Amino acid sequence: MTYQRLKIFLSTFNLLLCIAGYEFTTSLFSFLIPYLGESRMITLPYHAFALFICLLTILFNIREKFSLKPVQGWFVFFFILIIIRFLYDAYYRLDVEMNSDYKFQVIMYMIPKGLLEMYAVMKSYKNISFEGLLKWVYVFFSSACIIIFFSNVEYQEATFDRLKANIAIETISAGHLGLSTLILSIYLLLYRRIGLLKKIFIVFVVVLSTLIMLRSGSRGPILALIGVIMLWIFSVSKHRVVGLLLLLFFALFVYLLKDVIFQLVENVSPVLYARFEYRDVGEQASERLPLYEYAIESFLSNPIFGKNFAVYMSNGFCIYVHNVLLESFMQLGLLGGVIFVVVLFKSFFRIMKMIQIKSPYFWLGLLLIQQVLKCMVSSSLYFTPIISILIILLFMPIERENCRNMFRRG
Repeated sequence: MTYQRLKIFLSTFNLLLCIAGYEFTTSLFSFLIPYLGESRMITLPYHAFALFICLLTILFNIREKFSLKPVQGWFVFFFILIIIRFLYDAYYRLDVEMNSDYKFQVIMYMIPKGLLEMYAVMKSYKNISFEGLLKWVYVFFSSACIIIFFSNVEYQEATFDRLKANIAIETISAGHLGLSTLILSIYLLLYRRIGLLKKIFIVFVVVLSTLIMLRSGSRGPILALIGVIMLWIFSVSKHRVVGLLLLLFFALFVYLLKDVIFQLVENVSPVLYARFEYRDVGEQASERLPLYEYAIESFLSNPIFGKNFAVYMSNGFCIYVHNVLLESFMQLGLLGGVIFVVVLFKSFFRIMKMIQIKSPYFWLGLLLIQQVLKCMVSSSLYFTPIISILIILLFMPIERENCRNMFRRG
């Protein structure tokens, strides 16, 4: 393997691990070693390996130069401010108590998996093989779904329980794993030329990934799927008015068929159907409302710079707000919140443009939309590093650089 090919391999493999490595690895080893007592027996070695690949990627691309667009620069600035907010709250504020496990987890997610991976992508994007990346991301996601479905009998039945994927992937992440696989499957069927056997396999994966998404029992992936579809519909139309009319038609179509849709959901996943009932939605809203109020009160107490990194409970217990926008204003006030809102809007418009011109890279944008919508109802930016990585990547001139490198290699 030549030095240039090794750079391409490491750059591509590093991004592959960022996007799909955790899901594939934990699913594979949970299947191969079914009697593990703790998830850390899988996750810690995996994170160490991923960090090693990240550092190797930076080392092999150390001489590569890059320049950031303003939106990328503002996002990096925003991300560093979040780290400063966390360090200040965790180690300098006397009125805040965080347990050591939470501190360690946040540091590991924000610096090695967040900031360091962002830098690795900045240095290595010119040497990423995006065709190879798409192929292996799909292999990893589809393999994870196949392993989960056939190794967990509960996923093969319509149960009344919310289902984890494995020892390391809880219900919400299981649902989003199914959704990510479903999104890529549809993308491949609609936008890539593939043979009949591959189409049959992809349709098979569509069925499995949909079952996993529904039977995980989480509503977030369903809402994210609707959001992705709506943005795609709006983007494929050449005129905004036509796009709005298509969205209205889609909304009307869903409304008219809502009884049929809910009947199908009930047959496939009774637990998800039950959680979509108004009573359950109201109960969940009542649980989230105190978190939202806490975030709003924290923002109002210091609207310029924000006040709290997380929702601080007793005994050092901390939780995220379950809404990434409210969280950004709570953490950094108007200064950080406005920056984050602008970055999100520019990212969404960037993705819409990529869909309109049928860029071969807009599948990355679809995954970004999914993850952002996930963080609107659960999770957090610092616990979802793929958002930061994809925001940086999608504003890099990947079309121009990748074509230039393909010509040079050819």
